[in-house]
Amino acid sequence: MKQLIIGMIASLLSVGALADPLALKKRQPDTAMNVTSLELGDDESVINAEGDMGVYGRVYVTFRLAYDEGKRSGTVYG
Repeated sequence: MKQLIIGMIASLLSVGALADPLALKKRQPDTAMNVTSLELGDDESVINAEGDMGVYGRVYVTFRLAYDEGKRSGTVYG
């Protein structure tokens, strides 16, 4: 289960590589966020995080990781 979560988080981080063909520009520097809670479930896991994001101030985010049948892939909602 932990390996699946780590794989999904790594996939989220690699999505930034897809932005190059779109020529997107950063509006602010990268920032680290602190994970405030992690709920592991059989069908879905939830990651909550928060951090200071420059002009946006304090930002809170929730990622919902829903597993497909076989639990080898799934969908991320943020």
